[in-house]
Amino acid sequence: KNDSHRRINDPRSEREKRQTIQVTQQGIWFILAYMAAWWPAIIALIMYEKTPPEYVCFISAVYPLQGAFNALVYFRPKYIAERQRMISTSDRCVSRLSVVLDTVNLPRMSSENLNGLLP
Repeated sequence: KNDSHRRINDPRSEREKRQTIQVTQQGIWFILAYMAAWWPAIIALIMYEKTPPEYVCFISAVYPLQGAFNALVYFRPKYIAERQRMISTSDRCVSRLSVVLDTVNLPRMSSENLNGLLP
């Protein structure tokens, strides 16, 4: 009984629990991105013969955005971590730019340098 109690209070189990929650949330975001891209097409399948041509154009515009939605979800954890790292900087553009620069393997810059890059 003491061994199981010790395991519950173990900092590793807290870290694993936090990681499990983060992975679950990330998975839910990917599912929502998938649904955002496919939902219009599913509606068109249901309405099959009654689908107006304008709606088909809308589907043609939204469907390819699945890659952009996936990219937003992919960068989300990096953006959150960067926002927490730069908590003193209130400018969200600086955090977004830092995430993009870090993703393309450019050297990490300070917030002062990044503010100089923005208009």
